[in-house]
Amino acid sequence: MLSYINFSFYIASALLFSSLIVFTVNSGFFDAISYSFRTVFAGKEEGEKKKSFDEMTPLSELVTINANPLLMIGLLDFILMLAALFLYYI
Repeated sequence: MLSYINFSFYIASALLFSSLIVFTVNSGFFDAISYSFRTVFAGKEEGEKKKSFDEMTPLSELVTINANPLLMIGLLDFILMLAALFLYYI
């Protein structure tokens, strides 16, 4: 029973962490950061290179993974782990 609790804790943590990462990327948080990096490192160059930086697709549009299934499965696994933990200590 204890090995199930330990293993399901790791699985639930990985699923919840990955769903939070996907949610953060999809929310557009890293779009502003990548835009500022492009602006700083592009410098005062004009022409083709500057135009290609402006036409880059934001990261939130590139990542199209839905975070809800990861979140739901992670929460379900976490609830089952808590129930097993409760039964283990009773």
